[in-house]
Amino acid sequence: MKVFVVMANDFPVALAVELLSPIGAGGPPNCMDRIDLMRTFVRVVERGSFSSVARELGLGQPAVSKQVAALEANLGAELIRRTSRR
Repeated sequence: MKVFVVMANDFPVALAVELLSPIGAGGPPNCMDRIDLMRTFVRVVERGSFSSVARELGLGQPAVSKQVAALEANLGAELIRRTSRR
């Protein structure tokens, strides 16, 4: 198990990932895809908004949300509590 600690808005964000383990059905196909999903997650934490990250990446907000959801499913943990209220 590898644990990555990333600073986002002066808060440590830790991601524990088994990089060399096989991924279940529906998960990303390789380690590099997981790293891309982690980068998207960190951007969302830094920006505080799925919409602003979507604009930055030139994607729709649902695509960014799906990327974070894929990472959450892969890790088996809720990383971001979603709410319609701020």
